[in-house]
Amino acid sequence: MVTRTKDVETSIKLALSGGIKDDITHEGLEWICRYLLWTLNRHEQYQYVTLCGLVAPTSDFDAMIVQLACRLGAYGHKGALDTERAMRWLIREYREGRCGSFMLDQLPEDNRDSPKRICAVA
Repeated sequence: MVTRTKDVETSIKLALSGGIKDDITHEGLEWICRYLLWTLNRHEQYQYVTLCGLVAPTSDFDAMIVQLACRLGAYGHKGALDTERAMRWLIREYREGRCGSFMLDQLPEDNRDSPKRICAVA
């Protein structure tokens, strides 16, 4: 089953939160993990630095995932680094709450005069 969403970001958020299987999204595992790193940095949730064995926050996804794969000892066929395993591990750590507490979606500003708010209260 292919999940249809209104945009790429929504699809990635659904996959990141476990709402749909990682492999079902058109964007793929790597883009889900890239979005996670970007989001963690945007929300200043730097727990991933320790989890990945880094010395400082980074926006360099490729270097981060290689470092994580080395830290995990994630080697595949013929000794090649298994970055897919590292990506799945990081996403699982996020889902289990080890990367901080924040929302993927931005909530609208609380506008007391909003017609929607007035209708919801009435």
